[in-house]
Amino acid sequence: EDDIGRVMAAGRAYAEREGRALLHLAALGFRVDSGAPVDAPRGMIGRQLTGGLHAVVADDGPLRSLLDVAERCRLRVAGLVPAPYASAMAVTSEAERRSGVVVVDLGGGTTQIAMFVDGRFVFASALAVGSHHATYDIARRLSTPIAEAERIKTLYGTLVRAPSDVGDRIAYQYTGNGEPIAAEISRAELSGMITPRFSGLFAMLAERIDRSGVPPGRIAGVVLTGGASQLTGIADFASSVLGRPVRIGRLVSIGSEGSPALGPVFATAAGLSVALQDPAAGVRCGEAFELPGGGYLGRVGQWLKQSF
Repeated sequence: EDDIGRVMAAGRAYAEREGRALLHLAALGFRVDSGAPVDAPRGMIGRQLTGGLHAVVADDGPLRSLLDVAERCRLRVAGLVPAPYASAMAVTSEAERRSGVVVVDLGGGTTQIAMFVDGRFVFASALAVGSHHATYDIARRLSTPIAEAERIKTLYGTLVRAPSDVGDRIAYQYTGNGEPIAAEISRAELSGMITPRFSGLFAMLAERIDRSGVPPGRIAGVVLTGGASQLTGIADFASSVLGRPVRIGRLVSIGSEGSPALGPVFATAAGLSVALQDPAAGVRCGEAFELPGGGYLGRVGQWLKQSF
């Protein structure tokens, strides 16, 4: 245990260089001398122990802001979990993670990625593009308020064209001379506004997945979650761009059949409870974070240095 602890401590020190805050650290495997990789080297004899580790780090500024919000709300921080990891734990099974899967959380302002191979969390990334950018595209094209554009996208947005879409009319209001004016748009025209944004998004996702270093043959499929995953036709559209089977995430770890309140929109929140109960999750959990010291920023700084 001491030898493994020293390997993990070295990994923590490397991950926290340049003032980064460590959110997640897990061992992908170990090697004793020049032997074959093993999951658990306890009890083996050798001269050199090498570990392959996966770490997720964050800038300490945003992390301090989140902790400050929690404290101001008189809440106690029990753990830190990377959002894409939490989403993945809620919408994938252990068998699926062993087969190799990429979970894509389509949020409003960002799109986050978690990749699992052989049941291990091996890659995480994020793109500064989300479904709200499609909302902004609609608002600009139709000169309508953001709230109205979001309503149109949520209720009528589609990424699959049908012949009937040309005649299917959608009523909305735009602002003209300071007064709301009633107007209409076809569903086909709306699809034409949404499709380019998601085409670019999934193209960037494909590039990011290719750059992960994981061989394509190790990924069996892709799971979409988040609010934008409920757009009509998005699974087939994503599959055509990514070149892999794609399905919409369902909360497999928490019974949610027939409960819209536990749909893919809430995958990250649901996944937090799963991660907190998993001792092998690689996150700091199961206990309250004590933030001693004078001044809040001082307490956070001391915690970031000592807790991990």
